[in-house]
Amino acid sequence: MTMSFRPPVELSGRYIRLEPLSPDHAQELLVAGRSSEIWPYLRYGPFETVEAMRLFLTTQLDRQSAGTDLPFAVVLKESGRAIGMTRFLDIQRDDLAVEVGGTWFAREFWRTPVNTDSKRRMLGHAFETEEAHRVQIKTDLRNERSQRAIERLGAKRDGLLREHVVVKGGYMRTSVVYSVLADEWPAVRRRLDALLELPWKAPASPAGGTGRRGTYGGGNRGARFSRNARIPSGSSLSRAASTAPRRSRASCPSRFSEKAETINRLTHP
Repeated sequence: MTMSFRPPVELSGRYIRLEPLSPDHAQELLVAGRSSEIWPYLRYGPFETVEAMRLFLTTQLDRQSAGTDLPFAVVLKESGRAIGMTRFLDIQRDDLAVEVGGTWFAREFWRTPVNTDSKRRMLGHAFETEEAHRVQIKTDLRNERSQRAIERLGAKRDGLLREHVVVKGGYMRTSVVYSVLADEWPAVRRRLDALLELPWKAPASPAGGTGRRGTYGGGNRGARFSRNARIPSGSSLSRAASTAPRRSRASCPSRFSEKAETINRLTHP
């Protein structure tokens, strides 16, 4: 048995669609990547012009042509606009192993179901379509937010790759390595599907800019789960939400309830 991971592949989720990456995504991805908070732990970026973004996309497509990577634009279904990127990489067809990485999203989509939905589709494709045995995810040891996100997916921490690659500023990066095995996938899939059942309203638009599908207005910095989200009784999320410290209305200016805030913190970093 040999895996394929050959284009074209398009994956559709509840909130997002993973489209085959194209230079045509450059303008929207430039807008999506305008926050400086996105780039410190990535080996590339930030990008200041459409031409710079398009050149970067071309390098990703060169890797696709070489058969080592399969990149996607992450497109929000509600608006049809690209809000980030992700890809399969280090495709080891004979060993039935692959890595999911190169993932970034517009700042307003952090701590939302977008990452959960994206990983659910990619892991599903790897295990159910390609019949992979192992899917790996790596992140910078300094990036604690990313580590929390991976752990909440249900991936197991394998260990560290110490100072194995040079990144920005000549820094020798140590990576934290996680993985999911084929026999672990059913439990991980159930967890991800349960998380995606929680209600969520996407931000109306990113923070400014113009894309190929229209003009973008002022953004919402973090639209999250509805305060009316219903959590299954007895679940770990329900128990955590019920024991969360509460403040009076006067001390909590947010329009979201304490339970909704706790749900967001527990499910989507």
